[in-house]
Amino acid sequence: MVQRPTWLGRVLIHGHGWPMSLVSSELCTILSSQDEIVTDIEARIATWTFLPVENGEPIQVLRYEQGQKYDPHLDFFGDKYNLQFGGHRVATMLMYLSNVEKGGETVFPMAESSLSQPKDDSWSKCAKMGYAVKPVKGDALLFFNICLNATVDSKTLHGSCPVIDGEKWSATKWIHASNFDIPYKKLRRILVTKLPSQSGEG
Repeated sequence: MVQRPTWLGRVLIHGHGWPMSLVSSELCTILSSQDEIVTDIEARIATWTFLPVENGEPIQVLRYEQGQKYDPHLDFFGDKYNLQFGGHRVATMLMYLSNVEKGGETVFPMAESSLSQPKDDSWSKCAKMGYAVKPVKGDALLFFNICLNATVDSKTLHGSCPVIDGEKWSATKWIHASNFDIPYKKLRRILVTKLPSQSGEG
C-alpha cells in the first residue's frame, strides 16, 4: 500500500501553471520510480486510455480539508511555453482515494448534460451548478480535453467543490498528446543544475 505522504505542499511541474488562487488544497507529486504500486497504476491507466505511459505527467496526490476547493479551470494549455512539454493535456484521470461525508464533488459547470442530472440534498450547492461526480473511494473519472478534430474542448471546465464534512484525498494524472517524459526529465536536470548557484551554495 502506498504510504500516506508526510509532507504536502504546492508543486508546479513547469513553473508556468494556473494561478495559486485557484486551488486551496495541498498536494505532492509521486514519481513512478518511487513505488512499484504507482508503476502498476501508471500501466493500468495507459491500458485504459490507450495512451502511452511516457505521455503522462507524474501522479499528483491532493488533500482537501474542510472548506478547501479547486476553482473551475481547464487542463489544456493556452500558452506556447507549456506546449513544448508533450503538447496539450489530451486527457485527465481523477482517482478518488477516500470517501467524503459531504461536498468535494467534481463539477463540470459547462457540461451539456448538467440540467438532466437529478440532485437531492446530499449534493452540495456547488455541485448543483453543473454536472457533478461524487468522490467515492476506489472510483476513477476519465475525460478528454481535446475533441476528435484536435481542437480544445472548453466544456471540460471543471473544479473540485469545497469539502463540507470530512476530508478528501484524490490523485490526478494528466496525459499529453506526445512524449512528456523526455522533456520533463530534461527540465528537471536543468533545474537541479541551477539549484546550487541560486541558493548560494557550491
